[in-house]
Amino acid sequence: MEEIERKRARERAAEQGEGSIFDTEAQEQLKREHEEEAEILELEEVPSQQWVGQAKRVDNRPKQGKMITVGQETHVAKRQKIREQTGKTAMFKISHRKLNKLAHQIGGKPIDQAILQMQFSEKRASTRIKSMLVLARDQGGRRGMLRERLVVAEAWVNKGPKLRRLDIKGRGRLGIKHHPSARMHIVLKEGKTWQEKKDDKFKKLVKAVRSAGLYREDVPIRNHGPRYTW
Repeated sequence: MEEIERKRARERAAEQGEGSIFDTEAQEQLKREHEEEAEILELEEVPSQQWVGQAKRVDNRPKQGKMITVGQETHVAKRQKIREQTGKTAMFKISHRKLNKLAHQIGGKPIDQAILQMQFSEKRASTRIKSMLVLARDQGGRRGMLRERLVVAEAWVNKGPKLRRLDIKGRGRLGIKHHPSARMHIVLKEGKTWQEKKDDKFKKLVKAVRSAGLYREDVPIRNHGPRYTW
């Protein structure tokens, strides 16, 4: 115990600068501790080599991010190209046949046109489908996809579990009612806009009709009338 107290007294004296010139053990220990702390501080001040997030964009167009300075290094935050955006509804009570008709109605249409179809549809499930389309469109826009070029590339329906209930009948008899459920999935991709499709269709019609006549000239004649046989 006396040696420990004597050692602590020497350390306190060395810190205050009042120790003997021959008592250098405590001073060397303190010097080593100060050197280790200095090395740790130097390591913490080294500039980071990692990328720092993604730059905030002004519009929905995917582009390179702005210059970001981290320590002494300058980086450019790049935005990853997103090819598609998925969306789906919750499982709700409806027949998969009825829901599949709505999937056929919005499949292949631009996203704004599909939302417009669901807005004026009289089907009970159109409200759910519209909410799902709007949410998928907004998520795709936040991820860098062009909103005006989004198209419902795929739309399909999955069956869900059937809820069984008793159907009470007369004369002590009963049956079982099956209440079906289903959900819809969609995939949004960047494609041609509605105006571009209209222009392509018009160009195709103009190319098919090469003259001002009543008949097309770019197809062979089939089932022609009788001809001379000599």
